Amino acid sequence: MRYRRAIRGGLAACATGIAAISAAFSPVQAGERDGLYVMTRVWGSSVELAVWYFAGDRFVREPKTAIRDFDFAGADPKWSGTVLVEGSRWTLRFGDGRVQAADFRAAQPAGQCFNWNAGLFCRVKTFQPGQMLAGSFTGGLGNTNVGSTRTYRFAPDGTYQIDTSSSLSSSGVLSGATVGISRGQSGRYSLGENTITLTSSDGTVTVMTAFPYETTADPTRPDRVYIGGFMMKRI
Repeated sequence: MRYRRAIRGGLAACATGIAAISAAFSPVQAGERDGLYVMTRVWGSSVELAVWYFAGDRFVREPKTAIRDFDFAGADPKWSGTVLVEGSRWTLRFGDGRVQAADFRAAQPAGQCFNWNAGLFCRVKTFQPGQMLAGSFTGGLGNTNVGSTRTYRFAPDGTYQIDTSSSLSSSGVLSGATVGISRGQSGRYSLGENTITLTSSDGTVTVMTAFPYETTADPTRPDRVYIGGFMMKRI
């Protein structure tokens, strides 16, 4: 009798394990995958951080404009394309001809995160209704010769100002020497769940993808925000 119980217990444990494995590799429908995600991936001692948006059988990396009714046809082919799902296998075909294929695996928390191609994808957080961004955030990109930094200055009264500075280097490493600071546009801003709308003083309206990232104990004061293709750090 004891042996039968042990066998039944072992079979039950195996069934549980098999079910967990099957769930991890089960196909994901497009509707379940749809959404905006932050991906983190470790390469040696460095960490890659990127933002991906999935909608149906289409995707785009680092979306700049608002994702509602996103214009995939007008997206940069180097960062956008189609998704083909075959069982647990996801194949991403970029508009420039590149192909990336890897197995999908569910991750915790369930329904919020998944693993694909050595990256962990998790749904982004949203801004709260009526939330404002009090403070300054800076970030940008650099290449071998020029680095450009953009700083957003947000006030609690709903106004903003954008400053841009540039640095030059002849050795391929940014020297930090500032070439110039441009006092850019100013105006008023408002936040949606995953958007920011900037209305400049001349009436120009710009709507971009945006969300809070690495929030502190106070969710109204995020440490970082993603705005229009760039991750910005509070300063």
